[in-house]
Amino acid sequence: MFSPEFQPHDSDRSTGIQIRPARPNDLSELLAIEQICFTSDRLSKRSFKHFLHSSTALLAVAQSSQSSPILGYVLILYHRGTCLARLYSVAVLPQAQGQGIAQQLMHFSELQAAQRHCIFMRLEVRLDNEAAIRIYQRMGYKSFGIYKQYYDDQEDALRLQKRILYHQQSCQFRTIPYYSQTTDFTCGPAALMMAMQALKPEFSVTQHLELQLWREATTIFMTSGHGGCGPHGLALAAWQRGFDVEMMISHQQPLFIDSVRSTHKKEVLTLVHNDFLSQISKTSIRAHHRPLTINDIEHALNQNQVAIVLISTYQLDRCKTPHWVVVTDIDKYFVYIHDPYIDEKYHKTALDNQHLPIRRESFGRMCQFGKVKLRTALFLNKSS
Repeated sequence: MFSPEFQPHDSDRSTGIQIRPARPNDLSELLAIEQICFTSDRLSKRSFKHFLHSSTALLAVAQSSQSSPILGYVLILYHRGTCLARLYSVAVLPQAQGQGIAQQLMHFSELQAAQRHCIFMRLEVRLDNEAAIRIYQRMGYKSFGIYKQYYDDQEDALRLQKRILYHQQSCQFRTIPYYSQTTDFTCGPAALMMAMQALKPEFSVTQHLELQLWREATTIFMTSGHGGCGPHGLALAAWQRGFDVEMMISHQQPLFIDSVRSTHKKEVLTLVHNDFLSQISKTSIRAHHRPLTINDIEHALNQNQVAIVLISTYQLDRCKTPHWVVVTDIDKYFVYIHDPYIDEKYHKTALDNQHLPIRRESFGRMCQFGKVKLRTALFLNKSS
């Protein structure tokens, strides 16, 4: 279900370089490389000993043969509970530079990280190290921020990352097209449009339809800014366009009401909620009032339905915002989603947001919102 963008290799036949995990008896050579290659921010003997035995680190070395001196090393750190790996340090002896050894070490580390189901490799590099930055960029790393005064000499660090794990669409579930929301408040319509076009490829998706759906399905008030779309309004919008709709929702009271303080706004939200319920009672929409589970989503996909799920973005951006996504696939490790919101601040692209893998246990925590822990989803199919 996943595929690194490179092929595994333990050596490069053109140079004869071999890469292997570091061993305790490599310690003296690793310290020598550190002293030669760096003038500051050096790893200590104690640090190397720690990383040699750590389950959350990969320390690998390059050499021309098993009995030859070590020419360079790479150190990767894994973040528990996340799908991120960090390239902490890579170094090659001056006499061995220019042979592509650093790139080979990085390729090896990317493969190892992908096999541990890491999605991104991240690194920091001195902002004045233009040669290294060019190499990283050629290898597919993209800038997403700056650490001010990161190094011992107060030099800034450029933050780079690369997607190393890509989803391979399984045959059992339908292909989902991608559409990015064009406003900050139309994630629901964008997710619904992806689902409808997946079921009916001839279905036309436009910004006009995106805004039309928002006007039909909005819950009027949110904490701040424009109102967003709740499951009832989206379910009605889909049903009115000829789709079969099944709704799972953990609560029957008016939604998002705890996010507003005004009594008047609470009254309006209640009126809108009751109106949606009245309209739904006259349709064939099936509503199930119980908490959503990943097994429910997996069952829906196995029934050839398309699932759009409300999540909290806290796990993604530390903002407690309700957000609609489309589930495109599920395997034993990940729930894969199309996220309609492209954050240009971090140089994200549409490709970065398609089939985004989220660990099953993490997604289970994400698909609940607010103090009441609202869990809701819509399952769509063609109308029978």
